[in-house]
Amino acid sequence: MIETPGEIQHEIGVLAERGQRVRAREKNRRRGKLNWLAWTGAVLVWGALMFGCYLAAETYITGIRQELKDIRQTNEARLEELKNDIASLHVQLENQRESAAELLERLAAVEEGLARVQEELSLAGDALGRTDETRQALSNRVSDLSKQLQQLQSAIKKLEEAARVY
Repeated sequence: MIETPGEIQHEIGVLAERGQRVRAREKNRRRGKLNWLAWTGAVLVWGALMFGCYLAAETYITGIRQELKDIRQTNEARLEELKNDIASLHVQLENQRESAAELLERLAAVEEGLARVQEELSLAGDALGRTDETRQALSNRVSDLSKQLQQLQSAIKKLEEAARVY
């Protein structure tokens, strides 16, 4: 037991130190709990932030993929239209070539008829002098054939120009 006043004071001082140590320990425990709560909160916030960034990136990538899909579909449709247009132009070109061939045949027939008429005129030159009606009829036939020849030549030029354009 404590018997002297010095010992009592010594015990009181020891008790005060013990009290300070107990208070310091309690304070440190509270700080530890607060530190643990702060770290847990920071990890949770960081995790939520990372998850939010992941969702935002996923949404952005999905949007870009959809845009690329739409562009691809549009390009495929336009490519199909172009193929159809090219096929149509080829058909038109073949039709123009056939028309040009027919016109060339008709031109050859008209030139042949004109050559025959001119030959007949040269052979029957004396007989024509006697008959005005025959001369007039042959002259009309020659002028008709010349007109047809000019029309066919202009049609051939137009077809040739159209073929060059294609």
